[in-house]
Amino acid sequence: MSEKKKKITIKISKLQLFQIISVALAVILVVVFASGMGSGAVVWNVNSVGQKTAKIINDKFLPPGVVATYVNGTVQSGIYKILIDVQGQGKEQKSYVYVSGDSSILFPTAIELSKLNMKAQPPANQPPAQQQANVTKSDKPNVELFVMSYCPFGTQIEKGIIPVVNALGDKIDFSVKFCDYSMHGEKELKENLLQVCIQQDYKDKYLDYLECFLNASDSASCVEKMGFDNATLTNCVDNLDKEYNVTAMFNDKSTWLSGRYPLFNVFKSENDLYGVQGSPTLVINGVKVQSGRDSASLMATICSAFNNAPEECNANMSSTAPSAGFGYTNSGSGSGSGSCS
Repeated sequence: MSEKKKKITIKISKLQLFQIISVALAVILVVVFASGMGSGAVVWNVNSVGQKTAKIINDKFLPPGVVATYVNGTVQSGIYKILIDVQGQGKEQKSYVYVSGDSSILFPTAIELSKLNMKAQPPANQPPAQQQANVTKSDKPNVELFVMSYCPFGTQIEKGIIPVVNALGDKIDFSVKFCDYSMHGEKELKENLLQVCIQQDYKDKYLDYLECFLNASDSASCVEKMGFDNATLTNCVDNLDKEYNVTAMFNDKSTWLSGRYPLFNVFKSENDLYGVQGSPTLVINGVKVQSGRDSASLMATICSAFNNAPEECNANMSSTAPSAGFGYTNSGSGSGSGSCS
């Protein structure tokens, strides 16, 4: 048990502190303090409540070496507004949390209704204009899509992007890469290895293979249909597996992320460089971007990365999001906001 805790701490130490706090506080639904104010008139005691709040966060949610300290607080709209300073691992983050007036419930965040932006939002199947404007431009955009091969949201965006990549052809550099951990068992690790090798040895046929795989997740029949040489692929997979210890780490659960997820380190350097947090993650010209998962949105997002967009960017693309998971029969939501993370 002690070894598992050590490994979890090591992984957490690599995260930004604001991510640690966001995850920690997100799971706080109701926290009962040691003593409530009871019925009757409320007696406001900001400092006492603030110190109790910091203690709860320290005791229940923060890893070793990270400490929350009460800074100050006020009463706003009948609730305590508490400023907490979290320090550790060479970083610092200050965040507000909120406590009910009777000192019984802790809220990780609050929304001031008067400050909500009521402006109309762009259609879900189109990336926001500002988002596209922030895409780094180049003459030939480099498009990297990070997924887990059996993640239903990864397969969703893959189905959306294939027509775009086929239309743009050699006007872009496109590749599918994989997250540095797996959430869908040994079959996913094997499929990841296979797809890496297909992109290496049969790059021109990779999208055809991927389209076949996305239909029914039947790798063997898709390999046969594409006419790939099994010996070539097997040799590549075996070498890649040994180089990155994929199967060895799968068999050694002490190496798993948080004791739950086996590692896949073939693209670990890229995962670390871009801060990939789950499947799917779209990276264009070295910058993470957001996009709808329908083909029209993906075309608009990728084409916004050209210095001078080619005429292929005017190709007619579907604005209907593909379904999550395998198969092409159903459509999904316009934005496809789910992820495996």
